[in-house]
Amino acid sequence: RIELLDDEGNVSVILEGEAGRRAGLLVSTPGAGATTTTIGMDRASGNPFIYMYSGGKASIFATFDAGQASVQLTNEDGTSLTIAP
Repeated sequence: RIELLDDEGNVSVILEGEAGRRAGLLVSTPGAGATTTTIGMDRASGNPFIYMYSGGKASIFATFDAGQASVQLTNEDGTSLTIAP
């Protein structure tokens, strides 16, 4: 975990390594319910991904599946849409 400070010494960004099924670098702001962005790889498939989380229920997940690009969009109300060619 690496905490980046602003000019006044306050934590402004947190960088963390993630483990488990997906390995990546998580970037967030401090505080509960913070927005996050993770850039990483799925360990099982080796596919890269980008995951952006609003801190609520909204998110964007972009990856490749069987050589095809895929983006899943989820709104705060839980509705979702997957875009794939």
